[in-house]
Amino acid sequence: QPAVRAAAESVVAGVRAVARHTDEKAWFETHEDALELFLSATTNEESSEMAARGLSGVSKLAKAECVRENRLAECLQKASQVPETFLVEHEACTWLEQLKCVATLLESKRNVPKVSEASVSIALGTCARGMYLAKKSATAKESGMVVSQAISSARRILDTVFVEAKKNDNEEALSVAEKTFQDLVTISRREEDDCLSGAIDCEYKHVRESTVATVASIELCNALVESHFDLFQKNEMLMRTLKERFCPIVEETLEKKFFCAAETTDFAQRRAVLQTLKSFVKVGRGGGFEKCIKTCLDRLVSSLESEMPAWLRASSLEILRFFCADGDICSFLHDAYYDPTKKDDSDTETPLGSICLIQARIVQSGLSMNSSEPTTSSWKPQGVVYDAVQKEFEKKMQKLSIAMKKKSKKNNTTG
Repeated sequence: QPAVRAAAESVVAGVRAVARHTDEKAWFETHEDALELFLSATTNEESSEMAARGLSGVSKLAKAECVRENRLAECLQKASQVPETFLVEHEACTWLEQLKCVATLLESKRNVPKVSEASVSIALGTCARGMYLAKKSATAKESGMVVSQAISSARRILDTVFVEAKKNDNEEALSVAEKTFQDLVTISRREEDDCLSGAIDCEYKHVRESTVATVASIELCNALVESHFDLFQKNEMLMRTLKERFCPIVEETLEKKFFCAAETTDFAQRRAVLQTLKSFVKVGRGGGFEKCIKTCLDRLVSSLESEMPAWLRASSLEILRFFCADGDICSFLHDAYYDPTKKDDSDTETPLGSICLIQARIVQSGLSMNSSEPTTSSWKPQGVVYDAVQKEFEKKMQKLSIAMKKKSKKNNTTG
């Protein structure tokens, strides 16, 4: 294109001239010829390869802090508007560059204000479209790369938002953090009559129909909970959304009836939800998640039954084994659910029963930790915990033995 060619010639002449100086960065900051060239290439309507190179150039200028703050919003807008037909060409190279570019622009130190609702909405909308369009438009290999890059860029954007939200005087960033988390949870829930708040600029019906977008949203929520749980603890809106809207997703996904007819395609969603449970136990214990954790533990134990698919039982055992191998987590489970005042009734299920079943199942499956040595750096001897577990375990084994004898006696009588 003539306009792109003219801009390129101007930039080449400028670069040759600046070679005689020592501060190239200052030249790029004051001369916007290079930025104009890359933006022209990004918005061209003839070549996807040129668009990819334009996006790459804009990213490099932004990373070097050579884009003026009054041009960042324009760059973000143009980077998000690359034609869809260009994105899938040349092994989705243009798509990957676009996803990298929007995150880099938002992270720029010259981006003032660092977080605005409009810029975050555009950037996250670009990432969301990458999640639900890639599987439809690209090959399996290319869609995998695009989805991976979309999640990576979204994490960078969300991390920027939540870091800024922690600053006491940044009310706008806090508002954006609340809305983006609400929208991520909405995508994770996939309810037909729901809608997005606008914090993520994409059509809800498209992300609701995409399993990839659903799983990715759960993974992004997990990352936020693990990295920024201190902000959730301080902010009532975030914590309410987490407990009232996100926790039910975990409980429902682990419900037995959901997985009685489970397919291997559900594996990714289950893995993401198990990671959520792991996050709750690691960083959220003592924060009011005890009821949710207890419900999930009970459902994990029920998923170990023989009629369940092998992949389902294996995924449950993996997370349960992690819990049982950590002394601090076992202490938390004991403190949260063991009731020493409860009567020792053989027909009554004690609150610690789920933990005993977990350990028994792991031993039966040959997956127990074969060591008497500590397996984690934070290991502390917790005698009272394991005394209680041993007592509960022996009680359960005794009940099982009695039941087996009764069954055997009944069979003999019948015979």
